[in-house]
Amino acid sequence: MIPVDCIGALQSADGGLYLPWGPCLSPGDVKRMRGELVALIEELADLEQWDSGRRDDVLTRAIRGPLADLMPNLHHFNERLSEARAEAAARDAMDRRTWRFDR
Repeated sequence: MIPVDCIGALQSADGGLYLPWGPCLSPGDVKRMRGELVALIEELADLEQWDSGRRDDVLTRAIRGPLADLMPNLHHFNERLSEARAEAAARDAMDRRTWRFDR
């Protein structure tokens, strides 16, 4: 019996429903990808110095969001983290080159 909101989905041999245009993900794949997403968000939050409320809100939305948001979220936060790492590296390079007059 296919639920009304899943009409059009295909059914695999093990009984699971899937959409033919999306990748076939096992529960283990989803768990691994959500773990990667949490790590990305936490590192970005550390680099951008988010307060705990913002961090918790973003993590909650990312983890409890629909499965269809998982891959776009990974892409989005991976790009943001790459940019934040580059900015942090540039700041560190400038700090090393700056003369210090605090003697």
